[in-house]
Amino acid sequence: MPCLSLRMSRRVALVLVLLGIVARGASAAAPVRVSLVRPVPPAVAGQAWIAKLAARPRSFRGTVEVAASGARRLTAAASRSGSSYRARFVFPQPGRWTLTARAGGSTSRLGSIQVRTAPRTPIVLSEPTSIDLEPGGTLLVVENSPGRLLRVDPATGTVLVLAPSLVRPYAVARAPSGTIFLSGSNLLRRQQHHTGGLLARPLSRKSPVSCARSAEATAHRRRTDCPFRLRRGRRRDAGDTTGCPPGCTTGTAA
Repeated sequence: MPCLSLRMSRRVALVLVLLGIVARGASAAAPVRVSLVRPVPPAVAGQAWIAKLAARPRSFRGTVEVAASGARRLTAAASRSGSSYRARFVFPQPGRWTLTARAGGSTSRLGSIQVRTAPRTPIVLSEPTSIDLEPGGTLLVVENSPGRLLRVDPATGTVLVLAPSLVRPYAVARAPSGTIFLSGSNLLRRQQHHTGGLLARPLSRKSPVSCARSAEATAHRRRTDCPFRLRRGRRRDAGDTTGCPPGCTTGTAA
């Protein structure tokens, strides 16, 4: 009887070992499926993006490699964290990127994500007092302090200084002809081709912007290069060309 019991014990042990080998072989042969864990965080070009992944079966302890295909192909080895994996990407360009994962000899399609354009850095202005829209979409902006006339392109964020070191500039207006009028310190200036020229004191009671536009209209009607208009009833000597460009004529305002 003792011999029979010993033989039975050995047979049972052998069967259990064989069953373990078969189970491990079946587990190794089973395909590994990888999926994205929802919700998927938004992706922004140029910024780090972390994808959280789940692998099935749960007993899988191997490596996971993730690939992203878009403007070019990117790969990242996922790191294990508890029961999930994490892969880190920095997408160089916005657009649609397709994700796949390879684990245990199997490839899983993870879907695609839409990578957004990184927001532009805000343009910081110092005491802006006036703004005017140009036909091309750029903006003329007056900074009262430190006293500058700027051209701002909202599409690219480019800022061009048209006139620096102005004395208390206040308002700006662009005439249909393309001439830029700028008021400040009780003076009306014309800014054209990146050069500024003093026109005359704006004696009209109109606002600086309307004064500039009226000046342009007056210049167009009179066909002269001296776009300014004096207050009604204010007279000016015919020979007085103070503040006028060369070739302009003066007279009594209408």
